[in-house]
This record gives sequence, C-alpha cells and structure tokens, in this order.
Amino acid sequence: MLEGPGRAYIQEGALYLDSRDTWGHVLWFRPTIIGDFTLQFKLCILGEGKQEGHAFIVFFDAQEADGGELRLKERDGHYPEYHRICNYSVSFHRGRPPWVSILRKNPGFRMLTKSREIHPRLRRDYHLCIEKYGSRIRFLVDDEVLIDYDDHERPYNEGKIGLRSFNLFCRVSDIRLQCQSMKEA
Repeated sequence: MLEGPGRAYIQEGALYLDSRDTWGHVLWFRPTIIGDFTLQFKLCILGEGKQEGHAFIVFFDAQEADGGELRLKERDGHYPEYHRICNYSVSFHRGRPPWVSILRKNPGFRMLTKSREIHPRLRRDYHLCIEKYGSRIRFLVDDEVLIDYDDHERPYNEGKIGLRSFNLFCRVSDIRLQCQSMKEA
C-alpha cells in the first residue's frame, strides 16, 4: 500500500521506488509483524531528485498513536505525519554530509542513536539488514553493524514495516523477512 506521491512498481523481480522531486512516499508491507524479526534486502540508489536532501528510511513496528492497527492510506507521504504514529525508523543515505544512519522512535521524532559517518554511492548495491529481537535493534550494511541499540523504555513489539523513499529513485531486491509471527491484513 503506497502513501504519498511518486511511483512504486515491480520490474524483473525487483521493487522500484521513485520519489524524485517529491516530498516522498511510504510503501507499507501488508502483514503486521508480531515479535522478533529479521528483514534483509539489497538497495541500490539509482538517482536523486533536484531538491536538497535524500533519504531511504525503513519504518518498523508501526502502529497508530493509540497502539491500534496501522490504518493504511491515512497519510499523504509528508515525513512529519510519520512522527505522530508509533514506530521505529532507521535511515540510510543522507542528502548532505555528514551522511549517517539514524535510529528514531516515534511518536516524537526522538533520536535513539546514530552511526558513524558513511559514504554511500549511487548505482551500487548495498545489503541492508534490520534485526529486532526483544528490545534490541541492529542495523547492518554489507554485514557491518552500523547501529546496535537496546530500547529499555517500553519497546514496541508489533506493527507494520514500511519503506520510505524521499527524493530518490531506488531499486529494492532480494527481500527476505523472517519473523516470529505475523497477522495478514
């Protein structure tokens, strides 16, 4: 389910997200993930829009602010809308140096931690992995741990996963999700 402007399509077995020169969009996975999970995929940034700032963000454990099931198509892709619902988010590929990955917790846009500086390049495949086990969250790029954080303050344990593209054209392929349990939408 796509929220926001731009395009999302599948071609030759890969997912393409095109949000160049827009405020971005989020493509939500339909099932609700319950408990521990590992999400892995390849990401290739193929192009960038002319606006300042570029980011690829993964939302996870996303729910409505009251803790209820996330209602899809309620938002129009503007980033601040996702700060008002419960979720974690991890970012990759920042538009202006220093480029870092940031782990946030919403509602409230609270930064939990950030990575060392990274230097992602256009037209290169990166293997991204998000591991969520109990209160521990790890974000790896090409098998290197960029973020390792333990959220002891009421960790989220259920919700949807969404891929956000802001001012980018990117390819997502080889998506693999292993999870403890899921509810189909």
